Amino acid sequence: MRVTARRTAAVLLLTVPLTGGTGHAGAATGPDRPPVTMTRSPAAVPGEYIVRVKPAFSPETVLQQLGVRPLFTYGTALRGFAAPLTPLQLRTAQDLPAVEAIEENARISVGPLPHRTGPRSPSGTGGRRSPSEAPRPG
Repeated sequence: MRVTARRTAAVLLLTVPLTGGTGHAGAATGPDRPPVTMTRSPAAVPGEYIVRVKPAFSPETVLQQLGVRPLFTYGTALRGFAAPLTPLQLRTAQDLPAVEAIEENARISVGPLPHRTGPRSPSGTGGRRSPSEAPRPG
């Protein structure tokens, strides 16, 4: 329990100066910015979240502020990361100005693929034919 308390204290000490807070829990959000809400999922992975970071900020900086190691870092389709977060880290992330959105990480699956009709393509060609197999005109 003491290690957790030390880690929590370290996260708060790092977060307050970087966010411009004055020491109380609502300081990072300010009067004009409410905390980021979290999108819930029916297939959520308990304690894991996807955090989207605003374009002007770095996901690595937010990870350092929260004191977490990411499961994944995203930089192409979205900027952010997936990581396990404690309830305190989640509340802290919701108050950070760099955070655009938070959603629960979830397991997804693809249903059964539709049944193919017609001839199957040769193995490994993905349906493509070599030039010698292509239909010839005429």
